[in-house]
Amino acid sequence: MTIRIHIDRLVLDGFSLQPDERSHVQAALEAELARLARTGDAQRSFGTKANSSHQGKALAFVEGGPFSPRQNEPPRQLGKHIARSVWGGIERMR
Repeated sequence: MTIRIHIDRLVLDGFSLQPDERSHVQAALEAELARLARTGDAQRSFGTKANSSHQGKALAFVEGGPFSPRQNEPPRQLGKHIARSVWGGIERMR
């Protein structure tokens, strides 16, 4: 099974990040989404190629939902939290 996730734009209301912090958030988000997609949860969420209703399906919009980062949370940890929120939004759409 292959899962491809492409994010055109990520909107983070209420965050003020410096350019170098953005790259750390992005790297952590990508790594955590890849980890979540490799887990057994992805297998259960999307099934196999033979029975997946999501095979070849593109989602135009996924709302991750709210999350509560700690004040002054490191960018890498923030990226992980965002990824988990996005993954939760993907799972709710299955």
